Amino acid sequence: MISETLKRFIRREQLPKNYEKTILTWFFPLAETLKKICLVHKKPLVVGIQGAQGSGKSTLAALLVHILKEQHELRSINISLDDFYLTQKERLHLSSTVHPLLKTRGVPGTHDLGLASRTLDALSVSGLGESVPLPRFDKALDDRLPSRQWSQANPPLDLIFLEGWCLAAPAENDESLIQPINMLEEKEDQGGHWRRYVNGLLETDYADFFHRLNLLIVLQLSSFEQVYEWRFLQERKRAEKRICKTPHFMQEADLKRFIQHFERVTRNCLSLMPQKADILFRLNDAHEIVKRFDSSAFDEA
Repeated sequence: MISETLKRFIRREQLPKNYEKTILTWFFPLAETLKKICLVHKKPLVVGIQGAQGSGKSTLAALLVHILKEQHELRSINISLDDFYLTQKERLHLSSTVHPLLKTRGVPGTHDLGLASRTLDALSVSGLGESVPLPRFDKALDDRLPSRQWSQANPPLDLIFLEGWCLAAPAENDESLIQPINMLEEKEDQGGHWRRYVNGLLETDYADFFHRLNLLIVLQLSSFEQVYEWRFLQERKRAEKRICKTPHFMQEADLKRFIQHFERVTRNCLSLMPQKADILFRLNDAHEIVKRFDSSAFDEA
């Protein structure tokens, strides 16, 4: 049965009515799986949720927090890699010293992995009565909020959900970087320096950070073409919910250019994540889950 708490969650997130069926069919069993792992794993379990923009990562992470508390009495928290973007000032510095495209948040190289690592460490070791500050990034302001506006987490925790579009993203080989993949790369990264910089960090700093994940859940789209449509829907929802401080949201032309920044890494993820995921949910064009795949190496026990 779907509780009133979950029904309110569905309404608040503006999810379709058939999402109740999705919860019953796919996410209650997923919560059961996570509970079983928690029983044998050193706590907290760090669970990564990866998927292209608009795939439903944030919704799933928040939903699992509700389900695990309500049905299994497990304490969990959901945090987003997006909240660890570099400040606007830091990205401006990168844009002037490395490449102008690094002014735009999103790609590997525009996150503060040190801050993310310290936050995960604090969430993992802090005990009862301690609080851990959680950074917040305001996408309408395109900047990290002052620390006085950060939220607080209250350990101890059984699970930590970390969601992000490039979470666990693999690096490409050098040959794949030679040809531009879209107009943005063709016109604004003619020498390929930006994409080599991003790829180099995926091979090094980001690969090290991703090793913190104990489990990887992937929401798999059928094609990159879905990203724009779903990201536009996400942008519209943000506007309607007024979750940011200012009324500025990306228009269609801006959004198309913005998404081109992520195309290379996203396409590579769509190709390779089925081999990397512990649990993968395949989505159809209607944003519905059609199948769950568990890795052959994945053992709930």
